[in-house]
Amino acid sequence: MTNLKNGLDILLISPLPSPAGGIATWTEMYLKSELIKKQDVKVINTAVRGDRIYSFNNRKITEEIMRNISIYINLIKTLKKNKFDVAHLNTSCSTTGMIRDLLCAKKIKKNGYKLILQCHCNIPSMLNNKFSTWIFKELIKHTDTIIVLNSDSNQYVNKILKRESFIVSNFIDYKDINYSSIKYIAEEIKTIIFVGHVNQSKGCNEILEVSQFFPNINFRLIGNISSYYKNIDIPENVKLIGEVSKDNVLIEMKNADVLLFPSHMEGFPLVVLEAMACGLPVIGTPVGAIPEMIEENGGVLIDVGDVPAIISAVNEIQDPSIRSQISKWNQNKIKCCYSTEVVIKKICDIYEES
Repeated sequence: MTNLKNGLDILLISPLPSPAGGIATWTEMYLKSELIKKQDVKVINTAVRGDRIYSFNNRKITEEIMRNISIYINLIKTLKKNKFDVAHLNTSCSTTGMIRDLLCAKKIKKNGYKLILQCHCNIPSMLNNKFSTWIFKELIKHTDTIIVLNSDSNQYVNKILKRESFIVSNFIDYKDINYSSIKYIAEEIKTIIFVGHVNQSKGCNEILEVSQFFPNINFRLIGNISSYYKNIDIPENVKLIGEVSKDNVLIEMKNADVLLFPSHMEGFPLVVLEAMACGLPVIGTPVGAIPEMIEENGGVLIDVGDVPAIISAVNEIQDPSIRSQISKWNQNKIKCCYSTEVVIKKICDIYEES
């Protein structure tokens, strides 16, 4: 294999913005990292298109089939024209996505390349039926190296599927966030934000319920808004912001007091990293990597769907001295564990070993 210092030829199969989503944002940041800029990376873009850009639930079968055929044809053409040292396939572990991923993996292996599969999800949560589990097992048969986001996924791959996997977290460019600036801690919680797709699976129903117990706190929900929330009555202290640029998300975070992220299912949510870097305490559910991210010092963990627990958590961190301690701890952890340089170095080490 080519020595990493001299540059690798990398084939990356992954979505790019738009729409801006977890894996797409990861791809964009990965390509901008200084270490990856030294490599020769060709990207097969697997992003959704058409109406699904605006609503992930608005899936048209024929459009999805044509999109995946186009991705596969693009892969074939790219493999014919180029030689690679390693292929890196990012998957969300959705059932339909894994069918396409399996076809791509077979083609890559047929061309004689080492394949790294990175699972951007909480694997046990995604493999919720026999068919999806079977597809995943077939997919990893054609994979040389498996990367996962959290310990739940690592245990699943190791114990259930009898394969070794590497835990590699998501990352952020904390230089853009200016993590070194000390977070201003208000005497009272005035603004609680949520960032993500505004839908029921992200816990937005719970946020609306909680908001009614805190009429003096503003709740700002930032992200793509599902049609359900556009057609119901929203409490007066709740504002549906919609999608905004990354810069504006960071401005919202810096002006807020708490991130409330009661999601029902996650892998490794980038929004939690960004909030931690901005010095926000996090109230989140124990799903995916969230417990590993905030541990016992970065906020409060609450059970999925537990509205009284969220209310209790808000009251628990009303004390500004508590929020100040949490803020400093979160910013320090981002610097030590989740910077671009730290995480991309781990990925490049895996490339070199594959």
